Parts: sequence; structure tokens; C-alpha cells
Amino acid sequence: MTTVPFELIPGKAPVDFRFTIKTSRELDKASGGITNLLRNGQTTEALVLMTCYGLRHADHRMNESKAEDLIQRFVDQGGNAADLLKALTEAIQASGVWGRDGDEPRPTQTETTTETTTA
Repeated sequence: MTTVPFELIPGKAPVDFRFTIKTSRELDKASGGITNLLRNGQTTEALVLMTCYGLRHADHRMNESKAEDLIQRFVDQGGNAADLLKALTEAIQASGVWGRDGDEPRPTQTETTTETTTA
């Protein structure tokens, strides 16, 4: 399984963002669907949820509150949230769960049907 290293806490070793089937499924449930989460672009909800589930492989007790705290420290120390979202998105794509090599996450059957019937 592929990980994407990212210096989330300046001065400390980079964390490895990684999405497994389990954590991806948990992210889907928490977000109402990863496609919708990513479609909305950079939001605090996307940052928190993706950070939380992207780090669960390393810390099984990782939760949204801990992810919020990590992101706040990152931003307080001059971190760029756009860089964080880019690394998280790269980790999702590198995982192979939704595709690889720059593939966009696939729409759900409902989204496909809705787009077809409204077109």
C-alpha cells in the first residue's frame, strides 16, 4: 500500500498519509461520499476528515478532534492548507482504492443516473 509523506508538524518526522479499504470506507461514511467531499474543493471538512482517516493506519485512536488539533498546529506554524489537501488527495489516488495515476474518483451510480437523466 502506498503512502504519501507530509511534514504536518514542523521539526518532526513527516507523517505518512495512507488510505486502506477500511479507512476509505470510514471516510465515505463520515463524509457522505468521497466524490462529494472532493467535488467541494478545499474545505475545512475535507481537511479534517481526510487527515483523520489518512492517519488512522498509524494511530487507531485518531479522531476528528485530534485531526483538527494537528491541522491547527500546522496552520499556526505557517503551514499551507492547500499543500495539505494536495498530499491527502495524492494519498487517496496512490492507494488504488479509487484509481491510480491521476484518475478522478468515479461517480456513484446515483450520480451517473442523475447526470444522464438531466442531460
